[in-house]
Amino acid sequence: MKKNYGNLKCLAILVLSFILITSCKEDDMEPVNPTAGFTTATNELIATFTNSSENVTSYSWNFGDGNTSTDESPSHTYEAAGIYTVVLTAKGANGKIVEADKDITIIENLKADYDFESEYLTVNFTNASENSVSYSWDFGDGNTSTEENPIHVYEDGGTYEVILYSTAQGGTTVQTTKEVTVVGPPMANYTFDDEGLTVNFANTSENVATYSWDFGDGSTSTDENPTHTYSAAGTYTVVLTATDEEGVVVVSSQEVTVEVPVDTSLYSIVFITDDSNDDAQIEWLREKGFNVSIYYNAALSSAPQEDIDMLNAADLVIIGRSGNSGDFDGSDKAAWNALTAPQILNSQWAARNNRLNWFDNNGNPAAFNPTGGEIVTAQVFETGDEVFDDVTIEEGNYLSWLNPPANLLYVNTAPNGEVLATTAPGSGGNEEGGAMLFVRFAAGIEFYSGAGESPAGTRTYFGFGADEGGVSYYWQLTDEAKSVYFEEILRLVLL
Repeated sequence: MKKNYGNLKCLAILVLSFILITSCKEDDMEPVNPTAGFTTATNELIATFTNSSENVTSYSWNFGDGNTSTDESPSHTYEAAGIYTVVLTAKGANGKIVEADKDITIIENLKADYDFESEYLTVNFTNASENSVSYSWDFGDGNTSTEENPIHVYEDGGTYEVILYSTAQGGTTVQTTKEVTVVGPPMANYTFDDEGLTVNFANTSENVATYSWDFGDGSTSTDENPTHTYSAAGTYTVVLTATDEEGVVVVSSQEVTVEVPVDTSLYSIVFITDDSNDDAQIEWLREKGFNVSIYYNAALSSAPQEDIDMLNAADLVIIGRSGNSGDFDGSDKAAWNALTAPQILNSQWAARNNRLNWFDNNGNPAAFNPTGGEIVTAQVFETGDEVFDDVTIEEGNYLSWLNPPANLLYVNTAPNGEVLATTAPGSGGNEEGGAMLFVRFAAGIEFYSGAGESPAGTRTYFGFGADEGGVSYYWQLTDEAKSVYFEEILRLVLL
């Protein structure tokens, strides 16, 4: 009897366990409730629906115009523009039905368009789009706008592609692109260069169509870049009148000074050199038209009088970079300083106080030979002097002067001459600058206080050149410095 009771007890436990397990599985397998949802994109009369429903087994769409669909994500073409209420009915696996609805706007004849008017660099845009609610502009120069009718100012003239994006209520976007050309305001201006009485004018005007020149001597021209030859030296006011395509007139005027060209073939230069290192400068002088003869005497103090007379008869004597500076000391120094003919001295070494004694030098000339080829810059102190008329002096009165390598002469005592140019601060390897480059000395005036000597004629120190690594560099002037040098030569031969 006890044994049967035990068996019945085990059977009861098994039955209860089965009931519990079965109950749990039925609860786990109960279908999840469905959700309905969708998004819409429209393009003119066509609406595309993207179904985002979950736990759904079937769909039913009502497009709000009497048409329906059972597709999961249908597209529908409406017959007319308007606002439609779209209803999605979705049925879940558990038989539950859910709905989602939205009002959509169907736009017909969506159009992006615009007109524009420009005044120089400013453009007024007039939006001519249709059935749009928002706008985005790309002006083609990196700038944008979302205004309906923007005004945009360009920085530079040119042709730009301007894009307008127009967006309808439902998010549909269309675009249009047009080319917009703008020009800056008219400006009249010109530069010029002269050679004797002839002037070449370079027109730098902007945004103009026609030109009218008045050369200040009764002559005129309508050429864009005319060349004009004056009949006499003088200063003339040249007026350029320029007109743009709209008839706007702008004017620019400058004073132009012309001189009768110097016939350099009438002037003789005696060049003091003892080797070929000065040949480059001598050839340059001859190309300029001067009559150049070469002379050298290591002991001028004992030279025959006919040599002294020949030197004094020259329009100019140039002591070049060649030659031993020791040939210009002692009694020879006195002989050179006693010459009455104008002189130019290139040699820094011969200018020292133990040679010709033009400067109270601070040691020997300093070598400057940068690995990067840095040009020696001059600081000009007499910018109004006519020898600088044909060069452009930079801010701070700086002018490109010497190509390295170069020897630079620094002094202890300021010269009594007219200092026209020294090395600029920070140039030539010296923070303070001040090395002598271009100095004029008047006849009869002591070279510097305490020198005890003065020149018998006009003198100009125009120093350049160097000897580096066994190589001679004797014609290292920049084009700007050569222009100044030529004008100084003209000044001296015309004395």
